[in-house]
Amino acid sequence: MATVNTSIKIDEETKKEAQKLFKDLGLSLSAAINIFLKQAIREKGIPFYVNSLPENSELAQAFEEAKQIKKNPSNYKSYSNPGEMFKDILGENYFNISKGRKTST
Repeated sequence: MATVNTSIKIDEETKKEAQKLFKDLGLSLSAAINIFLKQAIREKGIPFYVNSLPENSELAQAFEEAKQIKKNPSNYKSYSNPGEMFKDILGENYFNISKGRKTST
């Protein structure tokens, strides 16, 4: 596979610390960056969690809840279709999804 030179800007101290770390792991900075890029491609995203949300924000809590649901789906209620969900949440007569019309208010 052909390689290409790529230039990136890195804080000097960050580069020194990364080079030391990767040297201790038997890797060059270039090899480590290639590993990162290949993993990002494989996962179709950044291959680790980037947390920039305030710890107790509503969005952070929603992400945490979603992770828990994914981890233990049997602990949470699920629905086979939207109508079943609306019926459970809003009551028997609120929405008739299968006919697409509101049946009561």
